[in-house]
Amino acid sequence: MIGGKLRYNGLPFRAGALWLWLLVADTLAPVGAAAAAELRVGWATADVTPDLSGGRVVSARGLLTPRITGEVRTPLLSTVLALESVRADGQSYGAILVSGDIITSASSHADGSGVSLVNLLRSRLEGRLPGFDLRNLIFSATHTHNGPSWEDDLYSVSAPNMLSETEYREFMLRRTTDAVVKAWEGRQPGKMAWALTHAAVGYNRRVVYADGKAVMGGWRKNLRFEVIEAGDDHALELLYFWDAGDRLTGVVANVPCPSQVEIQDNVVSADFWGQVRLRMAATPDLAGARVLTHCGAAGDQWPYQQPRDKAEADMRARRNLTLSGEIARRIVSGMMEARPLARARMEAGPVFAHASATVEIPIQRLTPAQLEKLRRDVAQLEILPESNPIRFNLLMRARRGLDLQLAFDHQPRKFLVEIQALRLGDAVLTTNPFELYVDYGARIKARSPATLTMIAQLTNGVGSGGAYLPTARAIEAGGYSADPMYNNCPVGPEGGGMLVDRTVQLIEQMWKEPNR
Repeated sequence: MIGGKLRYNGLPFRAGALWLWLLVADTLAPVGAAAAAELRVGWATADVTPDLSGGRVVSARGLLTPRITGEVRTPLLSTVLALESVRADGQSYGAILVSGDIITSASSHADGSGVSLVNLLRSRLEGRLPGFDLRNLIFSATHTHNGPSWEDDLYSVSAPNMLSETEYREFMLRRTTDAVVKAWEGRQPGKMAWALTHAAVGYNRRVVYADGKAVMGGWRKNLRFEVIEAGDDHALELLYFWDAGDRLTGVVANVPCPSQVEIQDNVVSADFWGQVRLRMAATPDLAGARVLTHCGAAGDQWPYQQPRDKAEADMRARRNLTLSGEIARRIVSGMMEARPLARARMEAGPVFAHASATVEIPIQRLTPAQLEKLRRDVAQLEILPESNPIRFNLLMRARRGLDLQLAFDHQPRKFLVEIQALRLGDAVLTTNPFELYVDYGARIKARSPATLTMIAQLTNGVGSGGAYLPTARAIEAGGYSADPMYNNCPVGPEGGGMLVDRTVQLIEQMWKEPNR
């Protein structure tokens, strides 16, 4: 076990502050907390939509095949919420949440060599936020498949006048960095409250056939499927924030579903979150309020209710709405329904605490049969003509998976995974970098001492960004999102259990003392 004194914004220990010694098997997790104090809140948004004027185009990231587009349907945003708890003696503690309309927070190199957007942001913010601990910066992705590709060499594609991955990444990071500074410098006394309601957005996307094999999204491939693999989570978890004059300034909205309605469309789009913003702007009680969006534990969910797809489409036609518009109607209706209930519970000085840990999670080893199949797959992909649209992406994934497994001959391989927990009153927000299956989220929520436990997946990815984390049941059934061979889910149930345990441990540390 490794232990040590924990930091509180670099301040020495004082009575009344919550100081915790958090022992984890992997690394020391810094924890900071403030007793009941003044809450200060700052918001900012950055438009990170690529400039496609003059005939410029981008490669949209998300599918195995590249999509080249010069059309923008809804703007892409980076939304920033800066939070600080300030005590009467002047001591303070802060955290900054950033949500981006982007596919993931890191590239998915299992060896940890990929790009981590949160680390790039932290490096750019060095010296620009005096007194703020950059380890308390949290960057989450909405998982839209209609944002520009930002990872170099993801697709073997080029087109005249195309914005390169490097150009877009630098543009997005520059604007997001400026927004973080603006939000932090603009924090003012505020109030907050949480609320829980429901909006049917995400549905389980894995169906299992009579032979025990699963297909992700396989409803129409064989209508004689046996069972839907797991249940659905329709929670809409909300954090509302007001200024000192009780004006609503913004909402954190957590929905366990990736923003992937427009996944096949050849456009740049924030998907259904773009429609949510448009509907909020047209709703008097929400107009002017920002929305910071999180994708909850949803590795096995997506926004399609396929057993009733014909009836759903008919009802959308009656309302003259697209599927993105219908989802936005449900989410904004939930926000409006819960708003007065949250307003009645406003707090100007909620308990504020933050904990983080970097934990080592083992990567699952392929069986000899799986390893041999992966070798054959690599060989078969290598002989495909380079003009094949899926060759480059699939071959890259297969090689990464093979390299990862071969590395076991030298030493066991593990992910270094950053997880965080932020307590506001009797609610807590936790983070992880995976596409986390719903069952793991349920385990965390069931064991958490918080009244409301929110989970933000695809957050602060380092090396493992975007990788699925499936259950044992899913791995047994196989299929995309549960196949470890192609670097899609290199972490298995053992690692999932460790992630749950570490997350719950972080939360429990913040509930061991009354903090008041």
